[in-house]
Amino acid sequence: MTLATRAGIVALTLICQSRSAAASNWFVAPFAGATTRTRTGFIDLDGAESLRKVTIGAAAGWQGDRWLGIEGEVALLPGFFKSDVGLVRSSRVTIANGNVVISPWRTPRVRPYVTIGAGVAWVQIADVADVFATSAILPALSVGAGVHVDLRSRFGLRGDVRYVRTRFEEPSPSMPSLGARFLQTWRISGGLVVRVSGRR
Repeated sequence: MTLATRAGIVALTLICQSRSAAASNWFVAPFAGATTRTRTGFIDLDGAESLRKVTIGAAAGWQGDRWLGIEGEVALLPGFFKSDVGLVRSSRVTIANGNVVISPWRTPRVRPYVTIGAGVAWVQIADVADVFATSAILPALSVGAGVHVDLRSRFGLRGDVRYVRTRFEEPSPSMPSLGARFLQTWRISGGLVVRVSGRR
């Protein structure tokens, strides 16, 4: 059983046991942000590791009226290994996570939270000479913290900082590599929250 599957089972168990399920709030939350302090074991022909990269994505989930919630999140990082050097033709990283959201306290409008989750990171790189082309899916863990601010009606805003790290993986002998492949990065993002059902 994979780590992501175990995390999903734990999250579902917690939800089923929560007495606040009848008063739950379902939401969607598109976001945008940037990465920082990235490190990688993938071959970085363009030297893009030190650059901040745009990230866009969306989360959907459930937040109880007490302290517990869950969410599923997909983040896209286009051109992650690409820079002005021009040796990389195209690249993209897609990160999909399932997260447990914990809110230790809240006010009528403001709710700080922390998240912990597991998922996968799909790394795709194509260089101009087609020598170091790479496609890899690695298990990943994430942790983060942020704040949610309720606005009028069903809308709100949230911003957070999250750290994502994949497993170290030795590539197959047929794939060009300088060592174990991995990816770790910090993401700073913010966006709109739309509550789609539940009581206030």
